[in-house]
Amino acid sequence: MQAEAKANLLYRLSCIEGHLRAVKRMVDEDRPCPEVVQQTRALQGSLRQVSVLLVTNHLDHCLRIDAAEGHDDARQQMRNELVALFQLEAV
Repeated sequence: MQAEAKANLLYRLSCIEGHLRAVKRMVDEDRPCPEVVQQTRALQGSLRQVSVLLVTNHLDHCLRIDAAEGHDDARQQMRNELVALFQLEAV
């Protein structure tokens, strides 16, 4: 993973971590459920964006290398992994 992409992901994960602590605090403070749900939905969106960035990096970096080097088995395995990931998302 390139340094810039890694730094971006780590920054986003740190933000998510802080947001999660804030949601835990909301629960502890007995905040109204709709407010907590709204914040958990925001967290889910943030995590989804991290997943998109990871998959994009995987495709941009790993798939390109495998294609350039003619590793058809590795490309097929990567394809299967990505299909499995998206099938989990649909559940």
